Amino acid sequence: MEGQTFVGDTVALRKNHEMTIVPYPELVALQTYTLTINISDASGNTNTSSVDFVIAEEDAASPLPDEEIPDDGNNPNESNNES
Repeated sequence: MEGQTFVGDTVALRKNHEMTIVPYPELVALQTYTLTINISDASGNTNTSSVDFVIAEEDAASPLPDEEIPDDGNNPNESNNES
């Protein structure tokens, strides 16, 4: 997750509005993260802000179960041992 960059260059936000980004993979509980925001406007003005946060175990959501992929022979991620 370190160094992962999310780009919101197509979103213009007004004061007191927020943008929510869902990272992949999901953030893991019991770790400290640093979120750094680099902002620039059309005039070239820039600003950077950072905040550290921890996801506590009691705040973490249960992971979703993996989706099962039907075995129809068309999955490019599975090797086909048929000759």
